[in-house]
Amino acid sequence: MFTFNEEHFLTLWKRCCFGEIADAMVFFGLRGCAPVYEAADSFTESADILDTPPDHRHMSCSIGQWKRGQGIALFLGSTVPHERYVAGGLSQHGAGVNQLMLSRIRGYTQAWHKANRPTGHPAFTILGILPVRRTADNLIYDEGDIVDIDAVYDNIHAAWSADRTQTNFSSAGCQVIAGYPACQKRGPNSKDVGPWAKFRNIAYSEPQTTFHYALFSASEVIKIATGNMSNMFASLRFGSGGDLVNELQQRLNEKGYDVGVVDGEFGKRTLGGVLKFQEDQFGNYADDGIVGSMTAAALGMHLPHLSEI
Repeated sequence: MFTFNEEHFLTLWKRCCFGEIADAMVFFGLRGCAPVYEAADSFTESADILDTPPDHRHMSCSIGQWKRGQGIALFLGSTVPHERYVAGGLSQHGAGVNQLMLSRIRGYTQAWHKANRPTGHPAFTILGILPVRRTADNLIYDEGDIVDIDAVYDNIHAAWSADRTQTNFSSAGCQVIAGYPACQKRGPNSKDVGPWAKFRNIAYSEPQTTFHYALFSASEVIKIATGNMSNMFASLRFGSGGDLVNELQQRLNEKGYDVGVVDGEFGKRTLGGVLKFQEDQFGNYADDGIVGSMTAAALGMHLPHLSEI
């Protein structure tokens, strides 16, 4: 168990060059880090979390909210799909099921998930494109799997599962939060319950209707939360921006990996260029789409240390 706080979140954001954060609320996911207390009662400076590697059967992640001046609020959820959906998609080359890559997504908006269906409920639907992986060979997502960078309709919604002891939750790729929604299937008097109720109520009470979302891995979260940052440098990925992304795009273009206009935005074409470069340089199963020290060195780039960003 270790403690995660607002400063750690802001350090993760800065390390990935995600740009300035406005005063609006931001959502974030911690893949493989479950909160000790499964639903925050309110915003706080810090929260205790567990190192819980995803097994695609139990909810093992945290989905959080951050707001300047108020801190963080963490909720039990999942950032990976359930194994029953993964198994069902194998024969279709992963169609209908996916796993979100580490990234910054610029827009989830207040809207209905599965509108006009018995399970439909007010939630948060995606605006724009997502970078996801699809597996066609086994139940594990890895760097050998297909990358899809397109309009993938993965939302943020209730998990239809109560807590970490249950072996079932409803996600084929969406980011889900423990609890159950008010919906037709649960009856006319049903209400949002569990961590989902608190998460949705907090966000729906905000004046904004659109929320950015950033997803981080357990390894980077734990290093920052435990102060083990001596070997941590800038890390560029889908959603990063700024001068380092400008340089990245220039280097890729110079080496024949056409990523188009150099605009300082790590989007679809830049991710495609990085993946192809990594595969060519390092072989299969080495294309994670993240520009760390090894990829940067192969491109002739220097990434600043975390303390220098």
